[in-house]
Amino acid sequence: MANHQSKIRIDLTEYKIIHKFKDTLRKIQLVSNNICFGPIPDPKDEVEQRLTITADGRVWLSRYRFSSELIEKRSFSISEEAVKKIMKRVSGFFKNGDPDCLATDIGFWDLVLTNTSGKTFKFRGSLCRFLCSELGELSDMIRAELARNDLFVFDGNPDCVTKIEVGYHRRSNIISKLKHEDAGREYIENERTERLTIDRASQTMEYIRDLGSDRKLTNTYYMPEEITELLDDIWIDGLSEIEGDPPDALVDLNESKEYTLTIFTKHGEKRTVSGTFDKNGLPVDWEEFIENIFTFVSSYGYCELFDKTIYGKAKRRKSDLIFCNVTFEDGGQTYSYIADSDDYCEGDLVVVPAGKDNHEAVVIIESIEYHQADDAPFPIEKTKHILRRYEDEDE
Repeated sequence: MANHQSKIRIDLTEYKIIHKFKDTLRKIQLVSNNICFGPIPDPKDEVEQRLTITADGRVWLSRYRFSSELIEKRSFSISEEAVKKIMKRVSGFFKNGDPDCLATDIGFWDLVLTNTSGKTFKFRGSLCRFLCSELGELSDMIRAELARNDLFVFDGNPDCVTKIEVGYHRRSNIISKLKHEDAGREYIENERTERLTIDRASQTMEYIRDLGSDRKLTNTYYMPEEITELLDDIWIDGLSEIEGDPPDALVDLNESKEYTLTIFTKHGEKRTVSGTFDKNGLPVDWEEFIENIFTFVSSYGYCELFDKTIYGKAKRRKSDLIFCNVTFEDGGQTYSYIADSDDYCEGDLVVVPAGKDNHEAVVIIESIEYHQADDAPFPIEKTKHILRRYEDEDE
C-alpha cells in the first residue's frame, strides 16, 4: 500500500488522481497512433509508430500502415550524450505528473516509463502539438537527438511554417520639370525594393529597405518566443488564395508594384505565390498576416535614445518640490498635486483630496516634474498634496 501511494497523489482540491514518475529513468516505451475520427485513412497511410529507448543508448522503432503492413522495423544506437539528454528531459517532464492534453477527434499516445527499480509508470495523451507546447518541444528534441524527422512522438509531427520570405518591388516613372516649356516631358525612373524574412531556425525577423543610390536600411529582430508565435499563427496552407483582378481592371503604365512570397515548411515543402501588390493581387489573408507583423514591429519601435522626456530630464535636487500632473479620468483635464516623497511613478494610481470639501478621489499620475519653490508652476500654498498610493482597501 505504501508503494502504491508513493506513485499516486490524490489532489482533493482538483478531485483527480495525479500520477508522477519517480526515481531514475531506465526505459521509454512510446506508442503513437495517428488514427482519429473522420475520413478513413488510405490503407497506405502511416498511422502508428512504436518507439523504445533504453538508458544504454539502444533504440527500437517500428512503423505501420493503416492496413497493418509493417513499413519499417529497425534498431540502432545513439550517443551517450544524446540518451542522457532524452532521459533527463522525459523524466523531468513526467515527474510533474499527467500532462493535461486530452482532446477528442485526434490521435493519441501511450507511454510507459520504467525506472531502475523495474517499476512502470503509464501516461496517456492526445497526439496534438497545440494542447501542450512543452510536449511539442520535447518531441522536437527527441526527433533531433534520434536524427529522425519523421517521428510522431507526442505531437504527431505536424507540418509547420519554418520560414517566410517576402519581396516587394515598386517601379515608378516621375515626370521631371524641364526649364523650357517646349522641351516636352521627361520621365525619371524611381525604384524601391523591400524584403522581409521571418526564420524559425535563427529566431529572427529581418526587414530590408533598398532605397536606391546605395542607400539601404536594415532592421533585425531576435525575439525567440515572438518569432515562434508569428510563424505558428500562419496556417500551413495560408497565404495562397488570390482573388485576382476583374477583366476591366486598369493598368497604370507609369507605375508597377509587384511582390513574391515564398513559404518553407518543416517537411521540406516550398510554395511561392506572386502578383501585383494590391488588394486583388495579394493573398486574401494578407491583411491579417501583415497587421500581425506591424503590431510586432510597432511594439519595439520605442527608443529611449531619442526620447527628450528622458535625456532632457535633470536629476532632482534635494530642494526641489515634486509636482505630479494627474487626471481623474481618461482624456480629462490635468491637475497638479505635490508629492511628499519621490517613490511615485508615471501611471501610478494615487489618492488625493478633491473639491472644496477635500473628499478623497483616485487619480492616475500622467507625468512628474521637479521645480524649485520660486519656479513652481502653481502657487505652493494653493497646491494640494497627494495623500497616499491607491491600495485595494481604498475601494
